Amino acid sequence: MFLRLCNCWPTKRARHKRREKERKKNRVSMTKRRPTNTNKKTFEWKKEDSSIRLSTRSGFAQVPTSPTTTMPAGTSIGQSMRQATPKLSRPSTPSQMKTVDVTHIIRHDPNETTVEEILHWNGYKLENEIGKGSFGSVYRALDLINEKMVACKVIDISKSSKNQSLSVRNELYIMESVNHPHIIRLYRHFIIESPKSRQVYIFMQLAKSKSLSVYVRSFKTGLPEQTTKKMFAQIVSAINHLHSKHIAHRDIKMGNVLLDEDNNCLVTDFGLSRIAFRASQGKKILTNKFCGTMPYMAPEILLTRDNKLVYDPFPADIWALGVLLYCMINRGYPFPSDSSKMLEQQMIHKIRFGKKMQFEPSIDLIDLFQRILEPNAELRLRMDQLMKHPWIIKEINIVERNVRQFLATENSLSVTMKTKNQAMWARESFLETIAQRKMAIVKKLRSS
Repeated sequence: MFLRLCNCWPTKRARHKRREKERKKNRVSMTKRRPTNTNKKTFEWKKEDSSIRLSTRSGFAQVPTSPTTTMPAGTSIGQSMRQATPKLSRPSTPSQMKTVDVTHIIRHDPNETTVEEILHWNGYKLENEIGKGSFGSVYRALDLINEKMVACKVIDISKSSKNQSLSVRNELYIMESVNHPHIIRLYRHFIIESPKSRQVYIFMQLAKSKSLSVYVRSFKTGLPEQTTKKMFAQIVSAINHLHSKHIAHRDIKMGNVLLDEDNNCLVTDFGLSRIAFRASQGKKILTNKFCGTMPYMAPEILLTRDNKLVYDPFPADIWALGVLLYCMINRGYPFPSDSSKMLEQQMIHKIRFGKKMQFEPSIDLIDLFQRILEPNAELRLRMDQLMKHPWIIKEINIVERNVRQFLATENSLSVTMKTKNQAMWARESFLETIAQRKMAIVKKLRSS
């Protein structure tokens, strides 16, 4: 009898299997259980909210996702969101954009039309080459409609890498975003594409004089103090305008500062510039990119070469401004060009003035160099502090007054500019239609 009772009692293994079966039944019943209407609505709302958040993160739309939105009876959440959703705009940053989002593409057959004909039909004529760089060439060009000389930067992107195409998008996007009298002005840009080539044409303000580096080298010594203050204040004001637009230049040097006929400075070359602040989150975008020109690089940039470190590009721009100021008054670099020795000298934090200075450094100038060439980026002089520094505050105030007058005249002409822009757009569309007609006529003549 005792053995029979023992055989009837479930063993430990059998009890374990029975519990597993009960757990599986509970899981199936939980998944099959239907929620109430309110739960269903909240589940649908979360699903809608996640899709909206993804589209906003990629920069295509900014849609309010508040679940407290009142809806009329009989309308679903999806329908109400579709009613409240605006039309999708173009992405907010150049890295998320395509080339078509930034500029216009003109396609042609080289057997039927030439590049010179297309440029002529669009109102431009290229003349002599005035400069050449790693990414392209700069030409003097004639604006046939406004009858004035402009500069044309031609960049061949036929076999371009992702970095080069991104730098082109960045340069066009940033030049369209800024408006400052000491930043080179952008007039027009487009791509001329054929089956074998693809070139970007950027028409911009022509600096009728030379670059700042050529101007400084024309002196046997450094620049005079008053000239240095005037030029440096203009450059600082331009970089401050970029930083106010959340843009870091990342390649500040004398070669990227051009001069007009009155020796006023014009900051140019935004190929390495990036948006370095995410306004929606209130956070700076740190980078580990080793970029810039070696003598102007801050210590944090040099450290990224051998270490996996990130840095803030805004203080790196401040450091480059300090090196540029030193070059203007000393006609030479403050640190050796060799990267290892350069980093050692930067960390020592000793600035020695050369014999080529035209004036004795004042206490304010020495203090400015000590604070602007601080190796610790967190302790380095900020842009708002640089704008108020005693050595340069007088010239900064003069430049900022001129900037306000420039913007005031721009705003006063905004009404007339609208009509001018409408006329320009009509003219450009008219020129494009004429160009298409001419191409069709040439094609017919050549085929016959």
